[in-house]
Amino acid sequence: ETGLLDITGRADQVELDCDVLVGADCLYNKQIAKGLARLVDRAHSEGVQVMVADSVNIARDEFEDELKRLQREYKVKTVPLTFTGSAVGVDMDVTRNVSVAVYSLRG
Repeated sequence: ETGLLDITGRADQVELDCDVLVGADCLYNKQIAKGLARLVDRAHSEGVQVMVADSVNIARDEFEDELKRLQREYKVKTVPLTFTGSAVGVDMDVTRNVSVAVYSLRG
């Protein structure tokens, strides 16, 4: 079963009824990045397996800064990826080269 979480509000008010929490390509602004960091920190503390991957690189620094502020240790691995797929606003497939940051939490 999957579900959708609103992470822009207070991370402490989100019900965590899950075994795994995945955040993929959702670090689009400071508010979301900081909210996701607070949520994954809390989830990890409660025993939830957490995976965050980001290829857009818009608010990665804010995400990492918030994890550091929370004193949550993390490891980030950068994975190069080339893929072809449809592009938003363009009626054709495009090939993209991206660098995906994959985060794992520690502690």
